[in-house]
Amino acid sequence: MTAGIATHYIPKEKLDSLKNLIKDLCDKEKEVTPEKISNLIIELGGEKYSPEKFTFKDSEIIKEIFKLDSIFEIYKRLKIKEKEGTEEEKKFCEKTLKKLDNSSALSLYIFTEMCIRAKDLKDVKECYTRDCSSSIPVMMNGDFCEGIRATLVDKDKKFNFRYKTVDDLKNDIESIKKDFLPWI
Repeated sequence: MTAGIATHYIPKEKLDSLKNLIKDLCDKEKEVTPEKISNLIIELGGEKYSPEKFTFKDSEIIKEIFKLDSIFEIYKRLKIKEKEGTEEEKKFCEKTLKKLDNSSALSLYIFTEMCIRAKDLKDVKECYTRDCSSSIPVMMNGDFCEGIRATLVDKDKKFNFRYKTVDDLKNDIESIKKDFLPWI
């Protein structure tokens, strides 16, 4: 659920104050340590981050639905919960499916596969290296350009992606892996 990258939390409305305090500290001190910055954050009302303490509204259903097995299984769980869940779960699943259905099925597949395999990597550097090796073919693929066209250029939000749904991908999985996930 969490990446383990965050060390502290500070309310958004205090970020500018924190930036100014860090700038002042850097101007005055010869050596600025992580401990000194941590103290500034805590002085401003921030606190050390712990995943147990910081949760959000839909975290339980997200854990249940977005298990890292495959995009196909994620869709299946979303559709089941949309029909059989509580009213709140149904709303969440309906909203989520609408967002996913307006996304590139190919990109959803690639991203999910990258996440599945990332858990076996030894560090963030290795993860970034793999992400980079997949990013160039993804950007060269027509879906990336189509997303930019429909979102930023024409702004019509009428996407014409190569695969209309994730189910349309199923016959091409092996070639997709070869083209976009060369490290598998």
